Parts: sequence; structure tokens; C-alpha cells
Amino acid sequence: MHLVAYLLFYGLYTLLSSRSYSREEMILSAFIALKPSERWLECAYEAEGPLYLLTMSLALHTPELWTRHKLIHLRRLIAIGHARHVSPNTVCKFLAPSDKRPKDYSIYKPYLMFWGLIDLIYRDAFRTVTTPKDEDWPISLFNYIRRNDESLLKSADNTLQTFSDEYLPCASFGEFCDVAGLLGDIENPDGWIEELLQALPSPGSSNSGGSSGGAGAGTSSGGTGGE
Repeated sequence: MHLVAYLLFYGLYTLLSSRSYSREEMILSAFIALKPSERWLECAYEAEGPLYLLTMSLALHTPELWTRHKLIHLRRLIAIGHARHVSPNTVCKFLAPSDKRPKDYSIYKPYLMFWGLIDLIYRDAFRTVTTPKDEDWPISLFNYIRRNDESLLKSADNTLQTFSDEYLPCASFGEFCDVAGLLGDIENPDGWIEELLQALPSPGSSNSGGSSGGAGAGTSSGGTGGE
């Protein structure tokens, strides 16, 4: 955990020196704006897919923007976890009705833990970072990391302890939502996942295409709506 801030610092240096942060932010914003029918399943197999863009959020989006968009990121991770499970060997573009039933919590847990870690980093490490404008977040965060070694090391210890003691022991999505402080937004965790999965494309829908990808899954875009 002590290395996370410095790995991010290196990433920020690359973004700032190459002046590519504006382009990357446009990609992230476009990803967030995608509708359920637009590549929510296909992107599960892409190197620069939802997990990559979730990580990039730390470098590109302020804590306020994260709070606004974090449920969208959570939906996207559950969708790709589900797609990878039902169609591990071929690109999944749609889900057969039988594949839209929620899976065991263990299928989603790695993705939920990754999301939870990002949320904790925002809350513990970067809660005091200030920036004059949202678009100045990369340079503000870069300067903060450079000047706050001691506080970042302490926050990393707190993050790791919270993650180990509270997040990792979670045995259900409902328990995860409770620990992550999401019950105000997700009042019925089981129903929330069911609704998300039902919003993903089905065979023969106007948004699906190609043939089934295995285990009843196939190929098209899909997901649930925004927040």
C-alpha cells in the first residue's frame, strides 16, 4: 500500500509531461456516459476496460466527481465480472435469460474489493487535496503527493487496516454495501444486482449481435443506466 501513491505519482508525471490527461479524461467521461446497451459486456475483455478506467479515475477525477460517478463504476465492474464468469473464453455481447440470474457473491467479490480499495484511497489519502478547478486535479494531486510523504504513509496504513478488517471479510453483497456506506444509495442490494443484470442485452434484442459466446452468453454491449 505504501507504493500506491508513488505509482500514481509516476502515472501523473507521464500524463502531465505528455499533455495527454485531457484526452484520457475525455475517454473516462465517455466511458461513464455509456448507456446499458453500449459495450458494458464487450469491454470485460479489454486491457483498457473498466478496471483500467477505474484506476485512471484516481488521476483524473476529484473526490467530488468520484462520489458522483462511483455507482456507475460499481455497476460496470459487476457487469464485467458476470460476463467473464458466464463466458470466460469468448467475448460476451449478450446474456441469455438463464444467465441473467445473479451469481454467488464470490464471483463478484474480486471486483467489489478493487472498487472498495479505490473508494478507500479517495477517502483516506486524498480527502484533503484541494484543486481550484476539476480539470486541475492531476497537477494538484501531483503536487500533493510530492509534498506529503508522511501523511500518505499513515493513510496507507489506515486504508490497509480498514480493507483487511472490514472489506475482505464481507460474505455478501449486502454486507459489502453496508461496510462501503452504500445502503443509502442501494437500499435493496440483491434487487439492485438483479435489476442491473436484467438491463444487459439479451439474444435477439435490438442491441445484441453475433452468436452466443458460450455458457449461454454471446456478444453485444450492455449494462444498467446511470445513477
